[in-house]
Amino acid sequence: MQFNVRVSGVAVPVSHTTELTYLGRLLDALEMVSAEIPAHSFRDAAAVLGVPASTAHRLLSLLSERGYCERDDGGRFRPGSRLYGIAMRALDQLPQWQAAKRVVYDVGVATGESASFGVLVGREILLTARHNSAHALTAVANVGDILPPHTSALGKAILACLPDDERRGLVSRFVPVASSQVLRSLQDELEEVAFSGYSIDEETFAPGMRCRAVPVFDPESGFVAGLSVSGPVVRFTIEHAEAAIPLMRKSAEGLVSLVARQQRT
Repeated sequence: MQFNVRVSGVAVPVSHTTELTYLGRLLDALEMVSAEIPAHSFRDAAAVLGVPASTAHRLLSLLSERGYCERDDGGRFRPGSRLYGIAMRALDQLPQWQAAKRVVYDVGVATGESASFGVLVGREILLTARHNSAHALTAVANVGDILPPHTSALGKAILACLPDDERRGLVSRFVPVASSQVLRSLQDELEEVAFSGYSIDEETFAPGMRCRAVPVFDPESGFVAGLSVSGPVVRFTIEHAEAAIPLMRKSAEGLVSLVARQQRT
């Protein structure tokens, strides 16, 4: 079973479960809760999950009993305390997470725009730190989003660091049928990213938005991440975007040094 949610402005599959087993459905329900899909009743959840209402009731009741799911005052399903606990312990497995949060905040404040930090986890790019601009008009993204590697500047910064087979694995997550074609279309751009040390997005990820990103790459440890700054083209001009690159590079170098020190200890 598979269903789509809006992740960082695009629709992506939440689950690739192929066997309609009870365990598979339970995992689908867990992903639905953590993805904050607006299900306000068991019937709504059943429609999202593609199962009978009775099955949705059993799945979500089990998650609620175990503390992985709860309902707010409006009846909406949301993560429970045990799910939050797992998420927080998992984040602690990313030793650079706290440092990245500080870097993202500093870069966001310095530029006046939204800053993001994404880490390559398996075959996905996970947004682990985010500072939203204080301006009313801003790029929208949230910690926990899965970033598209082929349309976002941050994603392309990471793709440029990877060998061909790993690039294909990331892109096929979003465009499983046309991944080879997409990679061919990106070849020149990724070579330029590798040469210049930064990637660009001019309204590809979202209309009216501009972004610049730099890779955060430690080849010795295999750590791959990206740091970006984004904002609306009417305010975040090309001049402002280019001016943010040296700051991001310096911040990325600091994070790579931190990762290297942690690997030695």
